Amino acid sequence: MPEPVSATVLGAISAGAAVVGAVQGLYTAANGDSGVHISQTHIQYPKEFPTTQFAHAGQSVGWDIMKFTAEGMFWDNDLAVAVAGYVSNDNNPLVGWKGSANPNIPVNRFIVLQFGESGNSENMSGGLLNVTISPWGGDSSIAEGSPDDPWVALRVVGRFDPRGHGDMQFSFKLSINSHGRLHLSETHWNGTAGDFSIDLAGDHVQVTLKQPLLAENEGQAGEGVVA
Repeated sequence: MPEPVSATVLGAISAGAAVVGAVQGLYTAANGDSGVHISQTHIQYPKEFPTTQFAHAGQSVGWDIMKFTAEGMFWDNDLAVAVAGYVSNDNNPLVGWKGSANPNIPVNRFIVLQFGESGNSENMSGGLLNVTISPWGGDSSIAEGSPDDPWVALRVVGRFDPRGHGDMQFSFKLSINSHGRLHLSETHWNGTAGDFSIDLAGDHVQVTLKQPLLAENEGQAGEGVVA
């Protein structure tokens, strides 16, 4: 990778005045009547520069960023969405390309990620997980946060209809910064049966659907316990 020999430290540009940069998102929608369907989504920030012009190689990352769990009396489902790529993981002073078309866009704050079905996901021949991931503000949207700490905001929408009773439509906003940290907001869901929850659980978003048959079974079991 070529060194940014013509780079200039952006010391004269205040964080409030500097440009945050744009996000480039390439994705294909996910849909189907059964099985696990995860949109093939690629995110690059900042999009104004090719990755070969980033200031350094960055840190490779890869983990199950979303986990979907359905707890039922007859069936349990454990499914996941994986992410892989690299982030800058950089706290050094901001650096930009002097003389470029975007000299105010730092090249040592970057996020390049690919989303897809995790190898840890179970088969879903008798149910459905449909997940589409896209930039929150649309393709080529401006990243959130500050130039020193930018966040890529993603819109996650879909349907979770596991085997057994329970079906939920969901949407939430998932933000990822250049250190790989996550933030969850704008959570919405509804469905036909069961208890739903969408929570940030450390390094991943946990979506849980507790099917009503499990709750009924636990109640019956509790009634039969003798102290």
